[in-house]
Amino acid sequence: MTPFVQFGIQWKRGLAVSKRWVMHRRVVGSLLLLLTPLLVPEAWGATRYVSKSGTDNPTCTQAAPCRSIQHAVDIAIAGDTVSIGDGKFAESSGVIINKDLTVNGTGIFSTRVHGAWPGFSIFHVMSWATVKITDLDVMFGNAMYGGGILNSGNLTLKRVRVWKNSAKVGGGIYNGSGAALFIDKSEIAHNLASDQMGGGGLHNQGDAELNDVRVVKNHATVGGGGVRNYSNGSLIATGSEISHSDGIGIINDGSMSLINTTVSRNNQLGIYTDDWAHTELIHVTVAENGNGPTLAPDYARGGIQGSTDSNIVLVNTIVANNAPVQCIFPPLPFSPSSTNSLSNDMTCQLSPGSIAPVDPKLGPLKWNGGYTLTHALKPGSPAIDAGWPAECELEDQRGVSRLIDGNGDGAPNCDIGAFEYKPKVLEQPH
Repeated sequence: MTPFVQFGIQWKRGLAVSKRWVMHRRVVGSLLLLLTPLLVPEAWGATRYVSKSGTDNPTCTQAAPCRSIQHAVDIAIAGDTVSIGDGKFAESSGVIINKDLTVNGTGIFSTRVHGAWPGFSIFHVMSWATVKITDLDVMFGNAMYGGGILNSGNLTLKRVRVWKNSAKVGGGIYNGSGAALFIDKSEIAHNLASDQMGGGGLHNQGDAELNDVRVVKNHATVGGGGVRNYSNGSLIATGSEISHSDGIGIINDGSMSLINTTVSRNNQLGIYTDDWAHTELIHVTVAENGNGPTLAPDYARGGIQGSTDSNIVLVNTIVANNAPVQCIFPPLPFSPSSTNSLSNDMTCQLSPGSIAPVDPKLGPLKWNGGYTLTHALKPGSPAIDAGWPAECELEDQRGVSRLIDGNGDGAPNCDIGAFEYKPKVLEQPH
């Protein structure tokens, strides 16, 4: 069973852990203030219906649905919901949303909104609009910015799959300067960015938060196959997976915090942090990057690369099994900050209290529960119960409690990395 099949399950994990929001406000305080209102309240207005069998009309009722999503948006008023039925919907010039709306499909795989002509984002949210889009596919868009979605306003995506879109910048999604984006339990996959500004899956110049999101198999010819967080961008990813990018998983030019997240199997490099950028990794696993072709010759190969004036913080983080090395950092006086982290070579310049060089005993990248893929810790891993207690998250990437005694010493403590090991309990004979 794949993670996407799990979308129909009511998981116990909430959208945010209160401790997490408090602990990391130093990194993303302004971001969280902006994103809090993005959890759009239930629509208070009318519902406008769109169906493959409908005909555009002045009301778009359930009994007399419209055929065009754009027509339903145009006749809606702020606070309305646009409900899209099953099927594939081709919007010739994309869908421009210029008012506060909720747009609902019936589910990924069943409601598919796709491009009809090149040159248009499938969804374009205007700067003054607050919009929530749920339960649909966004596919085959092609534009200059944001092939699938161009966000200039406040946008929430939940249970949305953005896939097989292309653009010069932000193949899947472009989040513009001053815009706010919240993505929950969604997938951004198989998108392409052709310009050097990159961002095959997501290009962010505003404030963006990802929760339980898969950013997988995206491509950029130069910069950031998975994610490009630009110099004015603030990005936080929690419980997410950035993997299998052609090129580099994440290029960070701004402020970025990854929490309970896996960065794995990106062809050239896992994470690049540019000059003056801030990268904070808490309970992150960066593994098995650098085993593919070099698409961006100006960047190195391996796990994490930093620039002379970049700021990199590693807390309870694993950087291991990347090729050819784990970290590519400038010479002294550059020094990352690290606490209770782990690597299988000495290139990450880990501080005392961390563990290196040592084999973390990671399992393969696969579905181990939750919404995203993870590297499980094998029994006997030195990462088990070795986290810094003051920065222990309440849950791991899958939503599993971290208050576990994994090594059997009678003292529960969190593990290093995105995955929390839970030993099997053997039944005693009666």
